[in-house]
Amino acid sequence: MLRRLSASPAKGAFGFFLAVFGAALCLGVCGERAHSTAPSPDPISHVYRCGERPALSPSSQGPLTLRLAAVRAGRDGAPVVDYTITSAMAARITAPSDTRPFRLLILDHGIVVGGQNPSVPLGFNARFVVPVEIGPARPTHGTVDLYVARPCPGHSWRELKKKGSGAKVALFAMPRLTAFQDHRLRNILTARLSASAPLSY
Repeated sequence: MLRRLSASPAKGAFGFFLAVFGAALCLGVCGERAHSTAPSPDPISHVYRCGERPALSPSSQGPLTLRLAAVRAGRDGAPVVDYTITSAMAARITAPSDTRPFRLLILDHGIVVGGQNPSVPLGFNARFVVPVEIGPARPTHGTVDLYVARPCPGHSWRELKKKGSGAKVALFAMPRLTAFQDHRLRNILTARLSASAPLSY
């Protein structure tokens, strides 16, 4: 009985090898999973809810630069932004086929406090008609406002725009830059841009 229950030295060594190999494999693979981070959601298509923290993109990418020319009051005191996109090269801007070119969020110390609604899409400048010719001496301008003109519950526009507040407007843009190359219109860059300014007007 005792001989049947005891393992042979060969089987014991093989089992020890499998255990060591399994641990090493997990250190290589499981460690990668533990340290891997999910990519940031696309700020244009992702629906941000109150309390979330969006990742801001740079204001310049490739030849394109996005800046906010003005922040002003719109309907019900909600913010409206005027933007400018400049380009260091002559080209044209089109919108990605699967999304809108702009999204406007209101952030308080980086946290979403307005500009989004899980069930209602945000509005954007309806006059932005693509394609738009752009170049070093030919910037493009526009206006973006909020489709939902109310901030998140527990906030008011008066509170958010008061002096010393950490609230900002953040405009996200995802323009596609194209140009004629070899007599064909080719995509040069699909930029991910953002620009922010204090919510004060």
